[in-house]
Amino acid sequence: MPAKRRVEKTQARGQRERRGEPPLPAPPSSLRHVPEETLGSMAPGDLVFLGESESLRSAVESIFFAVLACPACGALGLITSAQYAGLAPVTCGSSQCSCRFRIDEEGQFVHLPLN
Repeated sequence: MPAKRRVEKTQARGQRERRGEPPLPAPPSSLRHVPEETLGSMAPGDLVFLGESESLRSAVESIFFAVLACPACGALGLITSAQYAGLAPVTCGSSQCSCRFRIDEEGQFVHLPLN
């Protein structure tokens, strides 16, 4: 992790402690496949395959493969099969998060530096 990012994370942790807030849990290190019923309450790192849900599949363009909750912030986003296979990076679509990562062959998140 770059030094600047470590400093930002340490500062944010200190601010939470001063406000008396509990520390944030560590982000997940791997994907967790969950059923469609959990779509409204997905946790960071959860994934729902579109092919397993007729209602989701019909509502989304065919290029997309799954719904993924960002491992850093939990924002839901659509990913392609290339991203799921680790052939293309995933960038969180939330305006509050800049997480960029790949999914390796074992479903582990490999965080990438921002360009």
